[in-house]
Amino acid sequence: MYRLRSLMGAAVVGVFLFFAGCTDAPTTPPVQVDEPDFGILGSIDDAASSLLDLTGQDVAVLERSRPLDSDEVVSETIGYGGGIIRLPESGLTVFVPWGAVRAPTRITVTAPAGDLVGYHFEPHGLEFRRPVTLART
Repeated sequence: MYRLRSLMGAAVVGVFLFFAGCTDAPTTPPVQVDEPDFGILGSIDDAASSLLDLTGQDVAVLERSRPLDSDEVVSETIGYGGGIIRLPESGLTVFVPWGAVRAPTRITVTAPAGDLVGYHFEPHGLEFRRPVTLART
């Protein structure tokens, strides 16, 4: 008799836990998410201006102290041993470590003309096997 009561009690607890686990009610309170901190870009008034992005929110953009008169385009063939791509006019250096590409790959970096800081990298869709470092020079 005692064994039957234990089994019945366990069955009741099991059914209760099953239905309690099927509820749509949240099990933890919602988390409050703060606005992102944009760090230095949001705090340098001379180097940042405001543009309207597609979501209708203001975004901070970095401007060059001296605008580029024309696009600066540099291409290098980078092999398994890695390499460096330098854009002297725009002040960018790209360090590609050994093992980042499997075979020799022609990589092109373009700094568009004008006063906004930005770069285009080709070939499109290239995925590096090791992290690449960008530095201001």
